[in-house]
Amino acid sequence: MLLRFMIRLLRNGQVRNTRMDKKDLPIIENATYIPLSQGEWALVDDEVALIAPKFHLWKHKTTDKLYGKRAIKVDNKWTTQLLHRFVLEYYKIDAPVYIDHINGNGLDNRKDNLRASSGTQNQGNRNLNKNNKSGCRGVSWRKDKGKWRAEIKIDGKSKHLGSFDDIVIAARMRDRAAIEHFGKFAFDNLNFPVTDYLTPGEIQEMMSK
Repeated sequence: MLLRFMIRLLRNGQVRNTRMDKKDLPIIENATYIPLSQGEWALVDDEVALIAPKFHLWKHKTTDKLYGKRAIKVDNKWTTQLLHRFVLEYYKIDAPVYIDHINGNGLDNRKDNLRASSGTQNQGNRNLNKNNKSGCRGVSWRKDKGKWRAEIKIDGKSKHLGSFDDIVIAARMRDRAAIEHFGKFAFDNLNFPVTDYLTPGEIQEMMSK
């Protein structure tokens, strides 16, 4: 049970099979799991867990990424609020249009896992699209050419990076473009380790920006 949850955590919340008892979840220092609907749990800081209202499980249509969501009334009108926005409001942090989960897990809403981002940067830390069949981010098979196509989406538009005989070359081409355009926001969503492309010094410099 514990192993299954950890696998789900590493896969950014995309895999969910069985209901988990709280006692079976891995212990995270200074953090608490709060229950969502459908037997799922979200991770928040201890102090947030004490005052958090009930949130329900919500799945993003494109990525299948999981989040916590609830209905609230604002100015006499019903709207929705995502758990990560509730967390930032609790800490009195101005919530930008885009909020990025650093580790890519939409159910991990600890304050230190949330950061402001632009729309472009947020795209750089997106999960693998559920329609992807190659298993590599930004790579698809071109049946008409018999080659692997590498592409990257920037500001909602796809940019073609080339077609290749080798899927590994295509995947690496996409990774380099992601680092160039998204910087540190791409680090957790590369096909290969970031150390394949940058030195420790370069990584540290980008993370500090």
